[in-house]
Amino acid sequence: MKYPAEVVEAAVVIARYLYPDTSTDLFANLADGIKMPLDLSQMAIVQRARPQAEDLKQLWNRMKNSKLSTCRALTNARRRKCNARLKEYPDLKAWERFMQFINQSGWMCGEKTTGTHAGWRATFDFFIKPESIVRFLEGSYSGSRQQQQSDDPRERFSDNIDKRNAFLEDEVF
Repeated sequence: MKYPAEVVEAAVVIARYLYPDTSTDLFANLADGIKMPLDLSQMAIVQRARPQAEDLKQLWNRMKNSKLSTCRALTNARRRKCNARLKEYPDLKAWERFMQFINQSGWMCGEKTTGTHAGWRATFDFFIKPESIVRFLEGSYSGSRQQQQSDDPRERFSDNIDKRNAFLEDEVF
């Protein structure tokens, strides 16, 4: 199916924005041939299947507790960070678990009253920082490792075996 030149030009601009890592050869072929490889509606459906920056914003605003600030705008910088994080970690369930952890963490909700970070609260910008989700998934934040392990029964079982063996070694020998 052939599209008018204006439609192809608009599609190329949109495709470059949505797929910045795609080779420029594809876009040149689109503009030269005036023939789209996919129907425009299919392109929109394919793109929407992947979580978007707006999804992270909505997740934050929907799940945050009253102590945390609302994300009111997705600036270009925030959108780029969200898209980069979602490219690395597209599973929204992991992001939901991270939000649950933030909500349950006293120090991330500003309840720490002493020390250098007294009163600090997690923000949407903290939520989308590259190291934040990585640290959560690796268990670097206090208690997050235990929460993550509780999702996998094999890890819970091996932890219990290790505890039992350590107890037996201490008691018997």
